[in-house]
Amino acid sequence: MARTRRELGEMIPKIDVVLEVRDARAPMASANPILDEMSQHKPRLVVLNKADLADPVVTKQWQSSFKHTREVLAFSATVGSTRAALISGCHDAYSRRYPARKNIGLSVLVAGIPNVGKSAIINQLRGRNVVKAANKPGVTRGLTWIKVDDKFRIADTPGVLWPKFDNDQVGTTLAAIGSVKDELLDSVEIAQWIVEFLVRRYPMAIAHRYKVEPSIDTEQVLEAIARKRGVLVAGGIPDVDRIARIVVAEFRVGKLGRISVERPD
Repeated sequence: MARTRRELGEMIPKIDVVLEVRDARAPMASANPILDEMSQHKPRLVVLNKADLADPVVTKQWQSSFKHTREVLAFSATVGSTRAALISGCHDAYSRRYPARKNIGLSVLVAGIPNVGKSAIINQLRGRNVVKAANKPGVTRGLTWIKVDDKFRIADTPGVLWPKFDNDQVGTTLAAIGSVKDELLDSVEIAQWIVEFLVRRYPMAIAHRYKVEPSIDTEQVLEAIARKRGVLVAGGIPDVDRIARIVVAEFRVGKLGRISVERPD
């Protein structure tokens, strides 16, 4: 992390636009305050990636809440969206800051926390797979320059989390959407948080996916799901650890529906 911060500090003065990738399901938790600190007032495009997994109504609310402070683009690097929208968004962000400057080439820094889809965004920009992408944190290892065309080049960066979360809620939210390595987590706690959240905000998601009754007793819900799925240990006892991992994995990839875990105030 220290080396990445140092390299970012050296690179940011050389770039024209910061393209900050966030997860559309959690636009605030997936923002990186270190990037605010280091961007030195550069033009910025915020890309709310994975919009195909987020509640579309809530995503529009987020776009409205941000629109007076920065360029914001709801995007899916894997479903439907196009590279033209990304390139246009970068030029719009630059032109908004520097309206008198025309037809210049742009150097764009692509940055964000782990597993928000930076590599997939870069592959969209390039028009083919030039960097490794995966649905897990920690894939990109170093800073890399990639030429898109004669007037557009991008710098890929590793996902960087700040040294300490402001509060437990931020850490749990990031764990739920997959921005923290699984080996650092208690899957049962994360699954219980997901179930509790869904019961409050999207109760029918549990009923539709798992055919069990939503309940504030999260342990009871996980046990009921395990029984429905036949995820049992000796004696027919629900295997809560295993079903917790299944629930977390299905939540992350959208099998419980299009869900946003944060809403604008």
